[in-house]
Amino acid sequence: MKKLFISLVVLFVVGLSCSYAQSEQYAIGIEKAGIGHKFYHQNGVFINSISQMKASVGSDKEALRQLRWASFDTGASYFFSFAGGFALGWEIADLIKGKGINAPVLIGGAASIGVGFLFTYLADRRMVKGATIYNEHLGVTSYGSPVELDFGLVPGGVGLTLSF
Repeated sequence: MKKLFISLVVLFVVGLSCSYAQSEQYAIGIEKAGIGHKFYHQNGVFINSISQMKASVGSDKEALRQLRWASFDTGASYFFSFAGGFALGWEIADLIKGKGINAPVLIGGAASIGVGFLFTYLADRRMVKGATIYNEHLGVTSYGSPVELDFGLVPGGVGLTLSF
């Protein structure tokens, strides 16, 4: 009976360690690069889009919320940048053709490009915040507390402790 009990405890500990090893997630690396940031996995593979970042984050709700806002900011950036570039290009084409420049359209196009850059900056900040939140939540259970299994002091002496 004692051998059976010891065997079950060893099997339980080995099973817990294997299940933890299979569900282990790796942190997302953040590196400053020029104006923005580069994101990469621990094995050196770079994350090139918000959809890849969402796939890396998995089911972390707080990080996904930040990445959804980053996706919105990226879409707004594309819209404003395209509209501003079109207006600016139209006025430059009028200048090349020899027509006069419409100053309000030119200024509006430049301002629209500036707003596009602002949304790009906001998207980058939200991606950094989402990756940081994900990295902070690694090793935390869905209940919000880390789980630790190790040997420690118990009322009867030394024993196996499960802390959560």
